[in-house]
Amino acid sequence: MFCGAFKPKFYKKCKHSIKFIKIRLDIMRKKKNAMVYFLKTDIVEILKTSHDNDDKAYKKVEELLEELRILSSYDLIERFCDCISSNISLMLKQSECPEECREAVSSLIYTALFRNVPELKDLRALFTRKYGNSIESSVNQELVEILVWQKLSRGVRFQTLEEIAQESKIRWDPMSLQLKQLKQISGLQVNISLT
Repeated sequence: MFCGAFKPKFYKKCKHSIKFIKIRLDIMRKKKNAMVYFLKTDIVEILKTSHDNDDKAYKKVEELLEELRILSSYDLIERFCDCISSNISLMLKQSECPEECREAVSSLIYTALFRNVPELKDLRALFTRKYGNSIESSVNQELVEILVWQKLSRGVRFQTLEEIAQESKIRWDPMSLQLKQLKQISGLQVNISLT
């Protein structure tokens, strides 16, 4: 008689966690977007001043790419939360994780290991209790690549610098920075071989 009026504990906890994850993501996204804006502005100012500071711009690009990487992880996390929200009724009815939610559930479980978001840890505990570890192999590969950060190649960093210079209509020649870096690398190699 009263069963329809009360939602199961899983439903309430899941909805609550997702709601707060999305709120937290919005706050963090605003901070990261502001950081991206300031980093791009700094890079533009550095590129405008002189070629002597190119190495500073190069280092700032690393920071910029890190912030953009984190922002893209937020987008994926939000997409997975939306998937869970839209399929939560189906999840309640089945003891096994529905196929439509496998990637979202396992990716959110995986993300909880990397992100310092308490609500993600709550969701992880909730999903692990309900489904066990049987869905760990369904983690989204794009998310794995984003979270397992590897230092980007010089080419990617130079390309990003060139794109920022073009967007800002700055005449910037990457050759001076590339030559400076080659001299540093060859200087290191010479010093190593002398010892």
